[in-house]
Amino acid sequence: MKIFDEIIRAYPLTERLTPDAALFRVMKKRFVLLWQEPIAKEGIEATLDRVKATLDKGSALGWRTVVVVASTKESFESEELFFFDGVNTFVVFYLIDPEKKCVYKNDSWIFALGQNYKKVVRRIHAILKPFFPEA
Repeated sequence: MKIFDEIIRAYPLTERLTPDAALFRVMKKRFVLLWQEPIAKEGIEATLDRVKATLDKGSALGWRTVVVVASTKESFESEELFFFDGVNTFVVFYLIDPEKKCVYKNDSWIFALGQNYKKVVRRIHAILKPFFPEA
């Protein structure tokens, strides 16, 4: 996806943790995962399990926050895009609908153990703003 290439180049995402998945460390305990498959509301639990497995393979152990950038064909509310597994992993989705040219994101601030993701989401949004000027 051209958008993923732009994120990798402009962020820049240089510390890739896994050779088979686009998982990058952006800050201590914070990661960006460029997800190749579309995200659907019905399959979100299965996606979360696969995201956690990818993090575990990438040696991203301990407390961690991952921003998953992916495409979708559905509409989402901000609160539907943030998850905590109850143990040590926060997952927030940044979803792009290329057909509608809109973005669904949660750029809230959390105060849990240095796991804030607001700056990461806003930086990705700034990078993608030229692709989605209405967002």
